[in-house]
Amino acid sequence: MVSTCPACFTPIDDAKWVVYSNAKYHNSCFTCHTCERQIGSDEVFRHNGGLRTCVDCAKKEDPSIGEEKVCYGCETPIDKVWVIGLDQKWHSECFKCCECSRIIDPTEKFYRVSFEST
Repeated sequence: MVSTCPACFTPIDDAKWVVYSNAKYHNSCFTCHTCERQIGSDEVFRHNGGLRTCVDCAKKEDPSIGEEKVCYGCETPIDKVWVIGLDQKWHSECFKCCECSRIIDPTEKFYRVSFEST
């Protein structure tokens, strides 16, 4: 069965191709959705809803891409997935309520409470 490139809608009969998001692309069709530069599969990642994005364009939108991320809660490196809360990056399992230690789901509302000593 011959695959069809989702970028140019022509059959892929080349010996080499790129697989992205479960679809095969011609190498020449595998381009950044922002700048249209041909990109290698080693510099591609899901960004902006899964669109093909080169590292340079992704860094324009998020300068922290490529930087080591450290969890604010446990101070260890964050590998792949993190939660942003209280203007800090956290492992999802480290972002907890300070009162009951329940993990806070990133989709739920939470409130910052300040305790002042008198």
